[in-house]
Amino acid sequence: MHTSEYKNMFENEHKYWWYVALHTLILKTLIKQKINSNAKIIDAGCGTGGLLEFLTQKGYSNLQGFDYSIDAVNFCKKRGLDYCFQQDLNTWDPNQKYDVIISSDVLYHKNIIDDKKVLNKFKNALNPGGLLILNLPAFEILKRKHDIVVETKKRYTIKSLNATVKNIGLTKLSITYRLPILFVFIVISKVIENITKKENKSDLDSISTLTNKLLLKMNILENNLLLRGFKFPFGTSIFVIYKNN
Repeated sequence: MHTSEYKNMFENEHKYWWYVALHTLILKTLIKQKINSNAKIIDAGCGTGGLLEFLTQKGYSNLQGFDYSIDAVNFCKKRGLDYCFQQDLNTWDPNQKYDVIISSDVLYHKNIIDDKKVLNKFKNALNPGGLLILNLPAFEILKRKHDIVVETKKRYTIKSLNATVKNIGLTKLSITYRLPILFVFIVISKVIENITKKENKSDLDSISTLTNKLLLKMNILENNLLLRGFKFPFGTSIFVIYKNN
């Protein structure tokens, strides 16, 4: 990921609708799955630490996080998250077990050599009955200039993810697409980008305060539907919960 994007993340994770909605969904998933505040949780590919800071504020105390980028880890340190460290997922060899592994928008990245091997590592690093929570970008058709900024290698479908996870030994508790309205918006904006030849830029660079508030409210409502078991047939992301057998 471009260094400038880490700075954008650090400055906006606590207020930008996309991050706030996802972090809230993850928190409520932990609560729904009865994960207590002392559970050992690691954020694999923690970025600048926004989720970990959020979980800390909500009372979770046994947290760890790591990221491939030293820039990201340094931003974590600025948040006071001294338990974060630099680590490449491809070479990660966990020496302890976790109750929950969270990995938000990491497996898609161009630096991931083999996503199935990484998923196997997640499985092996979980305690029996432990949870793996993933959020992943969906549908190759949605690839656009923002994907260049965040260095996307691949986007998933539920079908392709199921095929990747097959025979690993993880039980699927829930899987669904997220953000179907954004799917339509991105398809339209992609056409506009191609016509106007706009330069590559981050989605964090241009959004009004009012639009941000409206999108956040919309996605909090969507979260509530997902937590009640509603599943969307398409969207810009996939949200999945696995349990270790």
